[in-house]
Amino acid sequence: MEIERAICSKFLYKDHTFSDGESEVGKEEKDGYGWLEEIEMPENSQIERIEYRGPPVIDIVS
Repeated sequence: MEIERAICSKFLYKDHTFSDGESEVGKEEKDGYGWLEEIEMPENSQIERIEYRGPPVIDIVS
C-alpha cells in the first residue's frame, strides 16, 4: 500500500497529573502515562520516511 501524502502532527510531551488529582499508580505504571499537547509544526522541521517495522497491518472492511 503506497501512501501519497501523510498527515503529520507534532506533539509536546508534558509532565502530568491525573484529572481527579488523587489517583496514584506505581512508578512502573506511571511511566506509561502523560499528556500530549498538539503544537504547530516548527518551520525548520524536517520529516524523514522510515520503514514501518511493527506488526502486520490488516485491512478489514466492515
